[in-house]
Amino acid sequence: MFTAYAVKMGPSAMQTLSGRQRQRALFWRKGESTSLHAVRIVTATVVMLVAFPVLLGWVLPDTAKFVPAGWMAMKANTALLILMSLASLLATERSRSRWMKMVGAVLGLAVFVLAGVTAIQYADIHLFEVNTMLAPDPYGRVPGRPSLQASIGFLLMGVALCTLGGRTRRTLRVADGMAMLLILFLLSFVGSIFFTTEGSPGWSLKRQLAPETFLCLCLLTALVALRRTEPGGIFHIFRERGMGGKTARLAGPAALAFPFVLSGLREVMIRFHLLTTNYAIAFAPAVTAVLALLFVMLLARRNRDLETALHDLSLRDELTGVYNRRGFHLLAEQAFREAVRASSGFSVIFLDVDDLKVINDTAGHDDGSRLLQRMAKELHHAFRLTDIVGRIGGDEFLVAAKATQSEILHAIQRLHDATSVTSEEEFPLRFSYGIASRETMSDTLTDLIQQADARMYETKRRRKGESGAHLRMEPEELTQR
Repeated sequence: MFTAYAVKMGPSAMQTLSGRQRQRALFWRKGESTSLHAVRIVTATVVMLVAFPVLLGWVLPDTAKFVPAGWMAMKANTALLILMSLASLLATERSRSRWMKMVGAVLGLAVFVLAGVTAIQYADIHLFEVNTMLAPDPYGRVPGRPSLQASIGFLLMGVALCTLGGRTRRTLRVADGMAMLLILFLLSFVGSIFFTTEGSPGWSLKRQLAPETFLCLCLLTALVALRRTEPGGIFHIFRERGMGGKTARLAGPAALAFPFVLSGLREVMIRFHLLTTNYAIAFAPAVTAVLALLFVMLLARRNRDLETALHDLSLRDELTGVYNRRGFHLLAEQAFREAVRASSGFSVIFLDVDDLKVINDTAGHDDGSRLLQRMAKELHHAFRLTDIVGRIGGDEFLVAAKATQSEILHAIQRLHDATSVTSEEEFPLRFSYGIASRETMSDTLTDLIQQADARMYETKRRRKGESGAHLRMEPEELTQR
């Protein structure tokens, strides 16, 4: 769930951000997953491999013989719209420069204008000739003109492309709306392709859009939807690792497929005379009700399992806000493995707040709790944002850091300096500590924790043997052991 992101970001850094800031920081610091990036590359490549040969075949007729049979049903302007849409999507990615984003927006506007000029021709409004501007077309009732359906699809695509690179919430909401309209537009064609018979209105509808054009529109729409999986996008829920994300990934595909599966079942029953048309139509709502009930029960069970898992994976200590024992070991183990792979330093610090029991017994547990909260706060200030801080017992804290012992000693000194300053209303904050650093490849995280624990108790024994004053162990003393 959230754990994998937290390890990449640095666990302590998460405590300083609000919920929405944390969401954005985790997303952009982690970056896109390898599998999603591969999907985008493959999708863009397929679009290029379909549209570019067709456009080349129209512009250079001698190359048309190398284009697969039937592909030339796609008009030259349609191929141009597809390639401009793809270029706009690539140019407006968040990692691009401002100049490239402007180029992408201009390409999106060009897609919108060209598709709009084509669409209004079907209303007998001819602003200027664009149908054969790239190449003559000896076929078709109106040479070179894309179908009305393709024009409408690219009108929606053009609006989406113009708004994808926007920065305001309103602009991005328009992009979300266009993405949903594109999906609705394409699903209507899927229905017309699979669930209509020859001679019906759907039959003539599906013949208005070349299969290659339909494929490219679907792939471009998928790229738009993937872009809106970024934080704040309408499809971001599908990338989240929590309960909502898992539910969306389960329910989303099922919700899209369910109506088509039901319609397909009805068509099969009618075609193979399993039921008469009237009975098949009456049977459909009953099947819908039963499947919807099963789907709701499945989601409810899934949510129950996720809630149980979320409860079991609670990582935070309620009092101090640092990681609890489970959270610390989970994240520290991951950080330790990364340090081993990188052959970098790794250290564990075991700290114990002195006299906490005395304070609880004399002043009350509220004062003791405030002392623990102050200790957690000072630990976060003394150590780096990427270091893992946890409370594993009543007065015991652990810190895991990808750092050498000398680097840790500087952090301990900062902690000493910070806890030396105490107001009149506060109890003095004193602590004992021990440090263990990875020295051999055979060391494990458990070994380091045990070593740090033993050294911390050795410090306590030494101090008990001294005079009653609470003498702090300076970093130089530790390096001599």
